[in-house]
Amino acid sequence: MSRAIAVTAAAVIALAGSGSLAGAGSTKPPRPRLNAWASRFAMRQVSVDCLDATAWSADERAHGLAYVPVGPPMTPVASETVAAPVVCAGALAVAEGRGAPRWRMAVGVLALVHEAYHLRIWAHRLDEGRVNCQAIRHFRVAVELLGGSPQLADELLPYALAIYWRLAVTAPRYHWNGCRVPQWSY
Repeated sequence: MSRAIAVTAAAVIALAGSGSLAGAGSTKPPRPRLNAWASRFAMRQVSVDCLDATAWSADERAHGLAYVPVGPPMTPVASETVAAPVVCAGALAVAEGRGAPRWRMAVGVLALVHEAYHLRIWAHRLDEGRVNCQAIRHFRVAVELLGGSPQLADELLPYALAIYWRLAVTAPRYHWNGCRVPQWSY
């Protein structure tokens, strides 16, 4: 999973024409709003742990944009996701109506919805293709539930679709053939 998320980050950087994600923020943002939002997709109480840049760099499990900490088999299902600063900064920019690059907002929303579906108690939570399908299918509504307008959701969708399709091509386990991917029209 980590390698595929790293590929996603590279695709977003290429799309944005940006050289680095380092400027995304280095402080631990407040989480209550993200916790409540992610919990809606997980259909249970979950939390989003937004690490600052130093903590993210020091976390040996942090190789991409976000992850769900998993323990040995037979342990209870996780109830938190750990996210890189760029993910939380992007999602919080949508939630707080702050200006941020569109690609960053799309990354934040898509990555956290993806992880929330891993946290949902359902038969396919370990299937990356189905989880990724749910994230892209619910992208627009996720932006709106986070506080963004329908217009912002439409503006962010092409970035989310680019991330989705790039990941599907470079890491096929993140693509489910049965997914009805939303269409973007300009």
